[in-house]
Amino acid sequence: MNAISPYYKVRQCCHVAVPIPVGNGTVYATALTDSHSGTNSTELGIFFDPQWKSASHIPEISIIVDWPDLGVLPLYEYRTLAYTGKMMLERFKRMSIGCIGAHGRTGTYLAGLLIVCENLSAKEAIVETRRRLCSRCIESQKQINLIHSLAKHK
Repeated sequence: MNAISPYYKVRQCCHVAVPIPVGNGTVYATALTDSHSGTNSTELGIFFDPQWKSASHIPEISIIVDWPDLGVLPLYEYRTLAYTGKMMLERFKRMSIGCIGAHGRTGTYLAGLLIVCENLSAKEAIVETRRRLCSRCIESQKQINLIHSLAKHK
């Protein structure tokens, strides 16, 4: 019998520099597990796991956030990151984002960007994140609650 990691039995998608339109810019989402294939050559990036520090294809100007897998950030940090991303997109028109699998934290961040950049409701941002990036995005109820909190307190 072939021994396959349980992770690979579940995971059936690959995210390498997936271009996602946000406002007047483009966000490129990459999973660290897929980054060996390279990331898009953007000048800026926000990454949601400390393991990105050792990635070989990280943009020169990057923010590395220690955001727990399946978890959330405090609302003020999440809001700050969303508005930082909005400013980056307004100025440079493109940026990279990613976590380990580009689903939970990356999807939660993307939903926040859609709220502040496109003035979407939380529900619309969640639907659009899953449509634009991956149907598996936003993995926990805590992440959904954080998105709703941002929409209420943006």
